[in-house]
Amino acid sequence: YKVTGVQTCALPISSAVAIAFVAWLVTTAPALAQGEPKYLGWPKVENAREMRELKEKLRDGSALDAEGRAFVAQTVLPQLALGENLPTIERTRRRIRETLLTEIDDDKAFADMSRLVAETMTAVARDDAAEPAVRLNAMLLVGEMRGKDGKPWPPARPLLAAATGDTKLPIAVRIAAIAGLGRHVDACRGDAEATAALAQAAGPALVAILAEPVVSDRRAEQEWLASRALAILPTLVPQAAKNVAASLAAIVDDPARATD
Repeated sequence: YKVTGVQTCALPISSAVAIAFVAWLVTTAPALAQGEPKYLGWPKVENAREMRELKEKLRDGSALDAEGRAFVAQTVLPQLALGENLPTIERTRRRIRETLLTEIDDDKAFADMSRLVAETMTAVARDDAAEPAVRLNAMLLVGEMRGKDGKPWPPARPLLAAATGDTKLPIAVRIAAIAGLGRHVDACRGDAEATAALAQAAGPALVAILAEPVVSDRRAEQEWLASRALAILPTLVPQAAKNVAASLAAIVDDPARATD
């Protein structure tokens, strides 16, 4: 299966292995919510009466009510985990975002819907009881969220930064998080204030990645993560602190690190 948002970098072999590892995790998984959703398969959800009514309300400027919130939480978001949608998982993830987070006139309704999606997906990505594929796709979706202006949704930044630097999370979830974080870095280019805020949120996590010891059974994934952190840092930290320089020197001197 295709996994979008994972940008390759200067480690060809490591990148390929890491991306293959992420793709391997996209396997059959249970629903996000307890119980079975009312509709099984994304086409049924997209054409459902409840979806049409929800979209009409939001287009008319109405708030996200309890009925709409329940439909999203119990039926829409769980589609990401259903076996019926795995052959088209990339499209399903994209259509969930496009269907729920576009054509919403009211700013508060848009913010409410975005928070519902982000909080639900982040909680799932951090749920040790959830299947690996569910956690991976949940984090990818958070990284793909956009604001009404079409740019990456700013409130997702601390969520992505926290997941990127969390060593207790599976490495695949961290890879998905840093891929999303990279989109935010690109979106902030030329905006000093936004870049400074993002540096404050994500800088410590990125620097910490450079100091993580390499574990033999997941070396390729760790090298990919470190390479992405190295690619992002110059934008966020124009004048590196001493601990950054020390981490860079340690990587160069570490025989366990890849030559690149």
